[in-house]
Amino acid sequence: MSPVDKILGADVELGNVLERATAAMAPDDDAARLLLAEIDGVPAGGSGWSACGQAESRGGAPGCRGFDGSGGRASDGGHADQCGCRSGGHAGPGGCRSGGHSNHGGCVSGGHAFCGGPGAPAFDGYPRWNPQDRARRFLPGNGGCAYIDLGHLEVCMPEVRSARDFVRYHHAGLALARDARAAAEARLREGERLVVMANNSDRQGASWGGHLNVLITRELWRRIFERLYPELFVLAAYQVSSILYTGQGKVGAENGKPWVPYQITQRGDFFECLEGVQTTCRRPIVNSRDEAHCGPAPCGGELARLHVIFHDTTLTHTSNYLKAGATQLVLALMETGWCDRRLMLENPLEALGAWGRDPELGACARLADGRGISAIEHQRLFLAAVKSFVAAGDAACVPEAERIVWLWEDTLERLERRDTGALARRLDWVLKRELLARAIDRNPGLGWDSPAIRAADLRFASLDAQHGLYEALARGAGVDMLV
Repeated sequence: MSPVDKILGADVELGNVLERATAAMAPDDDAARLLLAEIDGVPAGGSGWSACGQAESRGGAPGCRGFDGSGGRASDGGHADQCGCRSGGHAGPGGCRSGGHSNHGGCVSGGHAFCGGPGAPAFDGYPRWNPQDRARRFLPGNGGCAYIDLGHLEVCMPEVRSARDFVRYHHAGLALARDARAAAEARLREGERLVVMANNSDRQGASWGGHLNVLITRELWRRIFERLYPELFVLAAYQVSSILYTGQGKVGAENGKPWVPYQITQRGDFFECLEGVQTTCRRPIVNSRDEAHCGPAPCGGELARLHVIFHDTTLTHTSNYLKAGATQLVLALMETGWCDRRLMLENPLEALGAWGRDPELGACARLADGRGISAIEHQRLFLAAVKSFVAAGDAACVPEAERIVWLWEDTLERLERRDTGALARRLDWVLKRELLARAIDRNPGLGWDSPAIRAADLRFASLDAQHGLYEALARGAGVDMLV
């Protein structure tokens, strides 16, 4: 079977906190409403809608106009799939297994394409109101959208074809959030500060997501999720070892996991099963939410959407380019019928722990046949299959396929050589580790468990131009720029 164009979408959920002099922090929802109030867009509409400036505030934070005041706690969300139910939310038409609300005629990018107010009429039998997707506004400047998801500002990019445009629009979304933060903070009272972070964890046990979405054939979807084929296990294995270039890095551990000075991925501590539709609890490595967003939705048609919740939100251009591009190529290859079961891991969750908690890159995990393998060696096996696929001229569905393969291979080679100088310009987790290790070396009183180091870990992803560590390096040409 020929692969279809690997159209990409994504959403990034931001950590946002309103700090006050009178308290350690305010509810996240206050910060999210303040941010969204500064983003111009076209409201999704619907009865009860409270778009900024179009209705009086109902429980909003001071200085925020026109948002519903219901709150919520941070989580990957976008759907009502809280703990206690595997499928969660409303079942799709015809009893499909996707769970959540179906957003008929929506976009690849993620989230719901419809969301009104509490009194909004039903749409195809489903209510428009969803407390996990509020105040949505579409962005005429680039075709994306922004909304509030369980107390977080969430920005969705428009659909794009190439990994390069994925990088471009990912950073466009962050730029919108950065400008909104500066504008909202200018309206705050004395002693208040708005903190916005492009990360996935507050280091206190709460995690939120940044989701990648890829167009695939319905046949590949069935092979992954509905039939007794090894595709599910091969896809999970690819995602696990891809942390080498998709991790943002994190000091310490969360979710009841043993303490570790530093690990490659922020999300690793929060994955607890192989496959499932849920995103806010017992998170699966491979997410099986079935929302095609094209053709008869959500379960029919010849096209499907793979909803990837596994990856960290990253800032470096190379990390985002490889995150999107390598995933495009692996999925396109799988659509041709390729599936090398020799790449399956004996226990993907154990492999994630072993590889993710070893930034020295010496750890081995076991393949399904019992052989030990490093994350770099594992990625090289995927790369070899993709190189042959591209060399045969079969990867026309993925723009810049040769460039993706070259950068993928060069990055793996530099990881093998531990070329941290070059890698720090390309990969978030290497860059952050180098910055924090340098601070520890220069200050004998600091260690990986020091509060100052934990604070600097969070500051890495801050979108504050004055306080964000990545922001400062990007301005100073300290990282490689692709767009």
